[in-house]
Amino acid sequence: MGVAEKFNIANSHFPLEKKVLVTCALPYSNGPFHIAHLRTYIPGDTFVRFLRKIGQDTAFVCGSDEHGVAITFAAEKEGGSSRI
Repeated sequence: MGVAEKFNIANSHFPLEKKVLVTCALPYSNGPFHIAHLRTYIPGDTFVRFLRKIGQDTAFVCGSDEHGVAITFAAEKEGGSSRI
């Protein structure tokens, strides 16, 4: 039994003709990474893996970095690095 049959989507409209875009936010470097960051990435990653498994053309983009320059300047001002 394939994934489509297991989840009863064999006769549905999947895969869609158009590519699906799934996004999630980037973490801000205003503190250390912690377990709560996972609540952003795991659901999106799981959903994308499911869509790909059923044959859906899917792109997964983890946010964009509009605030990167400000974070870099703040880190350098404090004598640190903006790199993880």
